Amino acid sequence: MAAKPKAARSGIPTRQKIRRTLLVASLLLMPVVINYGPPFLVIEGSANRVNCLTCNQVCSKSLDVNAMVQSGSFANPECILCGNCVDTCPKGNIRYAFRWSR
Repeated sequence: MAAKPKAARSGIPTRQKIRRTLLVASLLLMPVVINYGPPFLVIEGSANRVNCLTCNQVCSKSLDVNAMVQSGSFANPECILCGNCVDTCPKGNIRYAFRWSR
């Protein structure tokens, strides 16, 4: 009986290994998704704000971003998460973050 030739070790994982890795990853993440739902993108601000009002000037929806940073709540239904305030904040106090739905 002839021996099967060994596959060359190129460092590329086989399809079976990829499938197994994806299965394990999905099983590990499943309780998180079931309990909390998928993560969603939010904008958050820190208390170390500068009060320069640049964020208000660049907001594409003309929202009072500075007031939202002061209150700690960016839960404005008109905010489209364009990120203009995030990009122009001189101190980096306004940033994107992921939150779970719970």
